[in-house]
Amino acid sequence: MAELATAFLEDGKLVQYMTASRHPLEFVKYLQNHIGKNSTTKWHDIRSKIVVVDAYTRHFGYADSIYMEATTSLTRNFGVQHVTSGESFAGLHTASSVAFNKIKDQAAKGAGRQPMLVIYEDCYALADLESREQYRVFVRHVVPSERMWEGMFTVFVETAQEAADWGLLASYCDLIKIEKTGENLQ
Repeated sequence: MAELATAFLEDGKLVQYMTASRHPLEFVKYLQNHIGKNSTTKWHDIRSKIVVVDAYTRHFGYADSIYMEATTSLTRNFGVQHVTSGESFAGLHTASSVAFNKIKDQAAKGAGRQPMLVIYEDCYALADLESREQYRVFVRHVVPSERMWEGMFTVFVETAQEAADWGLLASYCDLIKIEKTGENLQ
């Protein structure tokens, strides 16, 4: 994910990242480190082109103060915009729209829709709280809708998904990559 996001950012494109399996600060830290080691692009030049959606904290963070501190750190220490998702797949979709509008506003007037990378990481985790059926409805809406908007490169990363639901997601996607990796965001 970091390599793909870096490629978009180096080209001046926007990146939207959302996760339901961890606080987005983990990916932002990893991405900043990855860019620092592998790119001539400076973090302060691209951080405004990143917006993250936190679908983890309201669902799985409970009232643990560490997540509130992490959210504050996104803006204060990393200069990244963030949106907190509501407590459902519908809430995730709404937060995604809010996040899109935050970075869309950066485009020059009359420039049209800028190409952007949209990463959905482990949204299937919400099926534990809602249902597999709601996840399937979410996929059936999001993938075709984002394909209809020109310039959106949508990536779903799922790490713990039942085979039937993986099959549904795969049936909607233009490209499938199955990768087993030991790499961790730590």
